[in-house]
Amino acid sequence: YDNVPPEINKLRCRVNYHALKFLPDIEQMADLLASRMRNRTGSSNPYMALHLRFEKGMVGLSFCDFVGTREEKAIMAEYRKKEWPRRYKNGSHLWQLALQKRKEGRCPLEPGEVAVILRAMGYMKETQIYVASGQVYGGQNRMAPLRNMFP
Repeated sequence: YDNVPPEINKLRCRVNYHALKFLPDIEQMADLLASRMRNRTGSSNPYMALHLRFEKGMVGLSFCDFVGTREEKAIMAEYRKKEWPRRYKNGSHLWQLALQKRKEGRCPLEPGEVAVILRAMGYMKETQIYVASGQVYGGQNRMAPLRNMFP
């Protein structure tokens, strides 16, 4: 990919995107799920499926800093050191990297941050949100702000 002109890479991406086709069983399941989500609201309130991208592996791999206790941060530091030892080194360089990445918008958003953005975009608290992700890092405590804003 590196030695190919950008126009060719763009074309490659577009062709691959349009070539994607789900198996009929998967398409039927998707239609069924969407139908159930629409019918469950039973009103004109909007609904959405939301993938938070805030699982432990994603948080760890991002090398971003997040709100949490000292214990939580120490556990994440050990996890990063174990999973990505060459990138972790001694950890002293990571604070500046975390701040830089956060400024550039390259960190996954916490569920509470997502909630604030959705409300700022005009979504009502009655909006049905289906969380389509794995176990959210930080569990129920981390999900509380999103649940409070969208009960």
